[in-house]
Amino acid sequence: MFKQFYTLLKKEFVLELRQKYAIGGILLYVAASTMLVFLSLGVLEANLWITFYWLLMLFAAVNAIAKSFTNDAGDKQLYLYQLANPQIVLLAKIVYNFLLLLLMAGIGLLVFIILFNNPIIDYSIFFTVFFLGVLSFSILFTVMSAIATQSEGSAVIMPIISFPVIVPVFVLLLKLSIAAVSNVGTLNYFEDVFSVLAINVAILAVSFLLFPYLWRD
Repeated sequence: MFKQFYTLLKKEFVLELRQKYAIGGILLYVAASTMLVFLSLGVLEANLWITFYWLLMLFAAVNAIAKSFTNDAGDKQLYLYQLANPQIVLLAKIVYNFLLLLLMAGIGLLVFIILFNNPIIDYSIFFTVFFLGVLSFSILFTVMSAIATQSEGSAVIMPIISFPVIVPVFVLLLKLSIAAVSNVGTLNYFEDVFSVLAINVAILAVSFLLFPYLWRD
């Protein structure tokens, strides 16, 4: 199982390195979008800072993960289906997308801090939410990408089917992040963290149960 996981994860990195323009384009998108916000609005107060940051990460995550399963469609999917466990395929995709989004979110955070003021008061809360948000986006959009790839026009369908789930997660991430920059909302901090984790666990559990049947189609 571990050997399969390692091989599939390595495959994702090798394919990404062969298409350097893809990750380069996404990183350029993050930097350019942040620069546009800076040129338009200048200094942001704490709540706007955190809101723009997560909005930027949300759109970057959609662009980065939308085609996660496109390269494995057709004959490649049949080949993988014969060699690998479907759950391991999904897990490798999630881990790879988590690492990719972690890099993007880190670069985005660095650019935000350089261009704008740094409103973070509680770094322990912020980085807890930071990793939780990256994990949530990678799990949700990877699973939705797997579903959307089964139909034509997957790049358009994925954001649509993700919307009902991403909205509550995004609202909770904003609420938790505001607690890190203003110490407001810390009373329900652990409840909100638990809620985001519960949503992620539920999505993972359902996806691991259903993905083999989806993969078989």
